[in-house]
Amino acid sequence: MSLEDRAKIFSPFDPLAGFREALRKKEREVEEQNRDTWEHEEKS
Repeated sequence: MSLEDRAKIFSPFDPLAGFREALRKKEREVEEQNRDTWEHEEKS
């Protein structure tokens, strides 16, 4: 087996492609909502 073929066996595998990015996006959205809620409550 060539080194190139052998390297393909050990290449990174991401079964949930895009999941981490989607999770980060949702985290940012929730943080923004929380920030808006806190700001609104502080003004009241």
